[in-house]
Amino acid sequence: METYHKGFKFRLYPTTEQATQMNKTIGCCRFSFNLALAKQKEKDLLWWITEEMFQNGQLLSNEWKGTRFSANASMKDSTEFKKTTSWLKEVDSTAIQNITLFPIYGCKTKPPMYLVKT
Repeated sequence: METYHKGFKFRLYPTTEQATQMNKTIGCCRFSFNLALAKQKEKDLLWWITEEMFQNGQLLSNEWKGTRFSANASMKDSTEFKKTTSWLKEVDSTAIQNITLFPIYGCKTKPPMYLVKT
């Protein structure tokens, strides 16, 4: 049995208000993604520093007890940050919460192409 994949190409013609809202959403998602990625890198760096100290004999064992980066904590941070910044309130909260999952599952999935700066 053969499998066929069907694809559709389409083009959007948004109004100026819709284009502005899309650009705001993309910008806020990019900001939230970078914020979540920075927090994950900070947590990973602390673990690697502790591991290196263990390898060098400065510590007896790597008993790093810091909290790991989780999706739930990332969404809570996003919600708390949204309360303090007015420009994040203008976009859909679902888009911002979904984009904070990409740093966690970065090895398994790729972020959307509009988040990748070339």
